[in-house]
Amino acid sequence: FVEIPAHFALLLVLDRLGRKPVLGLSQIIAGVTCIGAGLVTVDSLRWLQITLALVGKFGATASFAVVFVYTAEMFPTEIRSTAVGASSLCGRIGGIIAPQIAGLASVYTPLPLIIMGSGSLIGGVLVFMFLPETLGKRLPETMKEALELGK
Repeated sequence: FVEIPAHFALLLVLDRLGRKPVLGLSQIIAGVTCIGAGLVTVDSLRWLQITLALVGKFGATASFAVVFVYTAEMFPTEIRSTAVGASSLCGRIGGIIAPQIAGLASVYTPLPLIIMGSGSLIGGVLVFMFLPETLGKRLPETMKEALELGK
């Protein structure tokens, strides 16, 4: 339901706002809304929990899609395909551990959303702290050029 609108929204804003703010904000939105959805435990506010979870899924979908573009633009030609593959591998780790995290709901019902939301929130903050902007910059061809992206 939210994946298609997230991809279309990404097409509209990625070349206007840049990769760094889009990735960072989508991660932060996903994190905050997932944590919020986990903390809404009142049955009368179930609609709010579902809305927050869907907005979180929107942010997660957008950030997952932009990671491939961003990764390809940050790494030099000689290791670009390896870097994109490693990025994909890291992204799949969340999918591997998701069933175990979902099982933590038996301990405390909001725990899975809080854990996944916290990871996304921390990731979004780290994007703004450490990653360079690549919009409008030439793709690096050597490691030296790639290291100079952030300067």
